[in-house]
This record gives sequence, C-alpha cells and structure tokens, in this order.
Amino acid sequence: QGSGTATVSHGLTKAPEFMLVKPLTTFQWDVYHHALDGFNGKNAYLVLNTDADEETSASTIWNNTWPTSEVFSLGSAWADAAANDETIAYCWHGVDGYSKFGRYRGNGESNGPFVHLGFKPAMVIVKRATGGDNSWNMWDNLRNSYNQVDTYLSPQTNGGEGSFVLGDFVSNGFKIQGTSGGLNTAGSIYVYAAWAESPFKYANAK
Repeated sequence: QGSGTATVSHGLTKAPEFMLVKPLTTFQWDVYHHALDGFNGKNAYLVLNTDADEETSASTIWNNTWPTSEVFSLGSAWADAAANDETIAYCWHGVDGYSKFGRYRGNGESNGPFVHLGFKPAMVIVKRATGGDNSWNMWDNLRNSYNQVDTYLSPQTNGGEGSFVLGDFVSNGFKIQGTSGGLNTAGSIYVYAAWAESPFKYANAK
C-alpha cells in the first residue's frame, strides 16, 4: 500500500478474531484480538515483539474499522511502514471444537481460573492485556505431553524454552495454577488464543 489506508481480503468465512500483521522487512508485528478493550477492539492492538500493555486509542492501526467476513482494514500508521514493502497477515476466527480466542480475568490465587474452550488444547498463547507489561507466553502439548503444563516459549524473544507453570490442559479447556503476573494477577485481563489437540468437537481427557 502507501496511500495511508487499505482494505485487505483475508479469505475466511467469518470476520477474524485474531490477526498477526507485519510488513515483511520493517515495522512491528501488530496484533488484533477481538477481546481487547472489553470486546471493543477496533482501535486496540498489542505488539507481538514487545511485552507492552494493549493500546486502546489507536485508530490509525485498524482504521477505526471492524474486520468483516471479507476484509480487514489498515490505517494511516501503516502508510510509511508498508510503503514499498510486502505485508504478511495471519488471520483466524473461532471454530467450534478447533480454535477459540477470548479473555479471562485473573483471580490472583494458586487455584486460578478455568478457561472453557470446548476442546482439549494443543497450543495456548496468553498475554496480559491490562495491569502491567508482561511477556507473551506460549505452551503446547508436544513440549508438555502430560500435566502439569510448564514448558513454554515467549514469542517476543529469541530465547529458548523455559519453565513457567500454566497449569493443566484438560478435555474442555485449561486450568490455571499459579499467581504469576504473566498469567494470573487479581483483576488483570488476559487474552488468549487456543487451538485444539484434535479437530473434533469432543476430545478425551488426559
């Protein structure tokens, strides 16, 4: 692009709920998540390569426009960043039994929230949206083939895997166990992206 705004066809059958967008050689990974800013996220975004809180007043990122079942919009903040540069976008919406993109509120207790997905997850990404800068954290069922799930990666760094307890992957979601700021501070809002271990509506517990 380069004109200041653009609409981009995404090829999905519904409006995206989670998007990772970046000019290939410049700028940053901007993250759209429909649950940001209290599910009012057309002016909200996170950045995948930083640990910063959500920005909720950035109309120049998504052009103050909700994504639709056909396109998503890019605003004037992209004019210089994407001029003369190809842009890549990964887009998802929730699919019953396969993927879900939502939010939860931390309770600050070792017996943390249960997040209902309707499936057993293969991968979960969590980011604290409000209440303090915290890393993106990602857990999967290959590094963690049984509970307790505690081996993770942080997408905003080039570091190797580390140990940080999420809790348990169960047949219909994930159960948080711990009080880390990156996962379960009382009153803080966290957004997540999750994909299923088996792309069917019903899965077996571990």
